[in-house]
Amino acid sequence: MKIFIVFALSSCAWAQVERPQLGKIVDANGAVRPIYGIAASVTLGDPEITGVLSASCSRKFCLAKTETSLVSAGGNIAAPAGPALFAFDGDGAYIWFPQ
Repeated sequence: MKIFIVFALSSCAWAQVERPQLGKIVDANGAVRPIYGIAASVTLGDPEITGVLSASCSRKFCLAKTETSLVSAGGNIAAPAGPALFAFDGDGAYIWFPQ
């Protein structure tokens, strides 16, 4: 009976364990991937967005620019072709299209 109780409690605790996320990166193929781990020991997660020209994150949200749209957690917005520069200000962001 004691073994069953220990097993039941440990299985509940297992569901609470999450990998620490350090940030996000644009890889060589133009995909945004999360970075998991701790300093000096990291792994890359599965691609979240593909075809990315530029991307940036604040503490609250991330933005990515593909060839023809801006991508955020809220969805896609049409945008001019080419890369973009991002500047974050609290809950908002300024976006500059150099071309």
